[in-house]
Amino acid sequence: MIVRCGVSLSVTFAVLLFDTQMAVNECAAELKPDEIAIIAVRTSWQSRELAHYYARTRGIPESHICLIDVPGQRNLPRDGWEQNVRPGIRRWIAEHNLQARLRCFVTTWDVPLKIGRSPRKGTND
Repeated sequence: MIVRCGVSLSVTFAVLLFDTQMAVNECAAELKPDEIAIIAVRTSWQSRELAHYYARTRGIPESHICLIDVPGQRNLPRDGWEQNVRPGIRRWIAEHNLQARLRCFVTTWDVPLKIGRSPRKGTND
């Protein structure tokens, strides 16, 4: 009985180890340079320069640099995101035919770090 439990435990452990390794391999898929887009602020020379530097260093095509029109600030109001930035990024993706290719966005200096909250329903905020 004890041996049987030991064998069962070893087999269970081996199966779990195999399943875990499979999951790690699936999640650890390497990003290729053509699967990355860089988002930079059009009016910020630091943002644009960093985007071009990163693209050169990582072998990302220069055509994968998306320039957005936002003031260089840490927070972006929700309406600015919904009315200007998000549609601009979506339009850029469509114009460059990258819908099925992109897996990652990299942001650079001066790209807002936080988008404001949506107004709660039923309020006039």
